[in-house]
Amino acid sequence: MTSRRALLLPVAAVLVAGCAGRPVSDAPRARASGSDGAYAGAANPMAEAGERLLEGLPWSPDVYRVNLGAALTQVYAMSEDILAVDSTGKVYCLSRRELSAKWVSSLRSPLSAPPAESPTHYVFVERDAAGACWLEWFSKRSGAAGDRSPVRLPFSASSGVAATAGMAFVGSLGSSQNNKTLETVNLADGTPGWSYRTLGRVVATPVVDPTGEVVLVASEDRTFTSLPTRQSGLTPTVNWVSETTAANTCAPAVTKDWAFLGSDDNLLRGYDIHSGSVNWLKGLDAPIRKTPWVVGRAVTKTVTAGGEGAPATKVESFEGYVFARNATGLHCFVATTGEDVFKDAGSERPLMMHGDWVVTIDAQKTAQLRKGKGLPVVRTADFGMFDFLPTNGRDGQVIAGYADGTLLLASPK
Repeated sequence: MTSRRALLLPVAAVLVAGCAGRPVSDAPRARASGSDGAYAGAANPMAEAGERLLEGLPWSPDVYRVNLGAALTQVYAMSEDILAVDSTGKVYCLSRRELSAKWVSSLRSPLSAPPAESPTHYVFVERDAAGACWLEWFSKRSGAAGDRSPVRLPFSASSGVAATAGMAFVGSLGSSQNNKTLETVNLADGTPGWSYRTLGRVVATPVVDPTGEVVLVASEDRTFTSLPTRQSGLTPTVNWVSETTAANTCAPAVTKDWAFLGSDDNLLRGYDIHSGSVNWLKGLDAPIRKTPWVVGRAVTKTVTAGGEGAPATKVESFEGYVFARNATGLHCFVATTGEDVFKDAGSERPLMMHGDWVVTIDAQKTAQLRKGKGLPVVRTADFGMFDFLPTNGRDGQVIAGYADGTLLLASPK
């Protein structure tokens, strides 16, 4: 078993000189990324234009910039960090506060799916040149590799990966007996955990709910299953199973109380994550083969249980929208009720939401700024200069990146 230590970079070696920890608008512009001797080469000439574009958004965000001096291939928006992967397999972890550097580590092999996030680790499923699949995990705090990371998986992964603090979940194409299953790996020691057999392939990435107590599995056998993440014994416990009328090939989008699943039966369903009941469904006139997106915020409300004089309690709920994309366009619904909001044949996906504003983008990376009842487009912006624009459903930040290693963060004031 190989062991690897994280390569930690000081902030001064990662950030553009003069741009660490404050908005670009308050710092000298167009400084070269190698001005402190850490990297060579000129700054991206498009970065300043990108900064101005993001500063011009209607809510006038603060814009931060960093140049990693690396050829980036992927950028991911995590809950508190931004992960950027370069062409050599290095993973850069930057804070979503102001793009300050946290750590840099290296992957063993190329990624085969986006990373998973647990309370303690970032988890990656990879495939090497010989076709073997590997699981690798790094500390969110330091970037240090897990004690037994990486491990070679004894099966070919059929999906991406999900994770809790102690366990990783990934679909398997099957063993020599052709058992198509959900497989688990213990992140404490890298050993196999429990598994759950399905009658069809699990190509949709399993999803762990925000509490870490439930893993949701969509399968090509027309089932959508909720399982406790903590299992003991040879026969897994099942919370509930819901059947669709066609195969399920994309992962659900999940909030604390809701799960949204698109299916080959042309239907988008809104599930109660606790009971498995379908609270609403919408026909979208074509199969749904992309994971839906949820964009919104958690809202805390005070409610009373009982009659007059009953004690008040605070309840947290999700308020926002769910989006689904298929051959007929981008569909938007109120997440909690399934109420129609809009359908746009030209839009591809949501980008983010801030206050009453919702931003979507099309295939040419034209941003549609939407506001008001029905979210009509009131303004557009050309985001085509950016190579990376990860969807951020968690807050009002816009994350934009260039393949040369420059990243921009537009954060509401």
